[in-house]
Amino acid sequence: AIMLQLLRRTRQAGVVAETATFDRWFYVPGFLRQVLALGFARVVLKAKRNIRYGYHGQEQTIEQLAPQIPAKRYRTKRHRGHRVKLATLHVQHGELGRVKLVFVKELGAHNRIVHRYVLMCSDSHFPTDQVYRVHKLRWKIEVGYRELRQNHGFEAYHARNFNANFGHIALSFLSYLCAVVTRLLTPSLRHKTLGQIKHLVFDALVGLERFVEPIRVKFSAVFLREIGLPAYCARKL
Repeated sequence: AIMLQLLRRTRQAGVVAETATFDRWFYVPGFLRQVLALGFARVVLKAKRNIRYGYHGQEQTIEQLAPQIPAKRYRTKRHRGHRVKLATLHVQHGELGRVKLVFVKELGAHNRIVHRYVLMCSDSHFPTDQVYRVHKLRWKIEVGYRELRQNHGFEAYHARNFNANFGHIALSFLSYLCAVVTRLLTPSLRHKTLGQIKHLVFDALVGLERFVEPIRVKFSAVFLREIGLPAYCARKL
């Protein structure tokens, strides 16, 4: 219910994303139908082993379907420098109707298969390589949460008050966005991780001076020479 409320709010706020992607935990047909009812064109997520699909007049699981795909049906694609083999089956889902299953074999050195899984896309016409690309984009969410936990105090609170929790989470995300923007606007920091930027910039020792104007923040000469300031900072010597 909370996830649906959040998705509904994003639509009301003007977010026009066509594709919603989730991890396997959200593979609940009733939930997926409600997501589609919000206006999303499709959902993409990993398929569950116990879900049965209609194929050639039989109800079969993905483990039963996989051996029926000949090797020549797999097409090799490249995604961010990595090779992957993809094959598709159009099957019938009892509650979602006609869907596409994308069988994925991620390759490592010497064409060795390092990961093997199956994706389900509710839109049977969505291009196969796009199904894979959308799923891989979801990993950025996990990376973002890890960064928030490790460097932005996302989990470092024990309050039970909703407003306090909401404020803490909002400020954690704001801190994360500040680090992202700082990296984008500072050429000397673009090769740094967000954690390194936080420690270099946001944890830097500075001097404060208060004049008639707003407070001035003074960085050391070494900091200015080696790191520099983002473009949004007014630098005065």
